[in-house]
Amino acid sequence: MVAQDLLGVARVHKETFARQILSEEWIICNFRAYPRIRLFVAEYEGNIVGYIQWIEKSGFRKEAVLELEQIGVLPSRQKSGIGSSLILDSLK
Repeated sequence: MVAQDLLGVARVHKETFARQILSEEWIICNFRAYPRIRLFVAEYEGNIVGYIQWIEKSGFRKEAVLELEQIGVLPSRQKSGIGSSLILDSLK
């Protein structure tokens, strides 16, 4: 994820987690927490359709201890393998 992706990821967050508020602020805050929080995006036809957020636990180490903090895929694109691809590709 790069800074230009912030609004697209915030849109996915808002549509995926409808009960949560302030999606843009949430995503910006987490993006700024790099390298403790790492975000990756999935794109389809030039648009962001999903994202994943990993958080590093218990301090920085040679071999990171990561936790999948959040994953979101646009409702219209769910069940198409995007979530699985986000997990498998970004965990590397």
